Amino acid sequence: MDRTTLCGQSGVGKTVLSVAIVMAIGPELPGLFVSAIDLGVARAHERLGREAPLVERAMGAPLLVLDDLGAEQLTALSAVGDVIHKRHAGMMPTIISTGFAEQGIAARYGDGIARRVFEGAVVIRVGASRGAR
Repeated sequence: MDRTTLCGQSGVGKTVLSVAIVMAIGPELPGLFVSAIDLGVARAHERLGREAPLVERAMGAPLLVLDDLGAEQLTALSAVGDVIHKRHAGMMPTIISTGFAEQGIAARYGDGIARRVFEGAVVIRVGASRGAR
């Protein structure tokens, strides 16, 4: 399992379930918990030409929990798509929680990111998802 995607409306327990999965995996695969909101603005706080430490940690963590994909502001500096792309290419274990179904992620980030988030992933729908929001 290199990717798990948890979909559902706000407040249905996606984040709690993400943390429970990490705890069940145990200490042999240390996890990093990152909010998509924080990751989305991390580069804005760095000098030009330097990668933000949070982005570097998210790209290289043995296991990443990317929480609340789609809640961040879309900007040219956002690292969210880059982190998803790099982790997918490296087949690195990633757990993503989002309030969007595949169509909503595709509308927001493009088909490539939607494929990397959903195709081949274990997809868990928690409660009712918001569809193509």
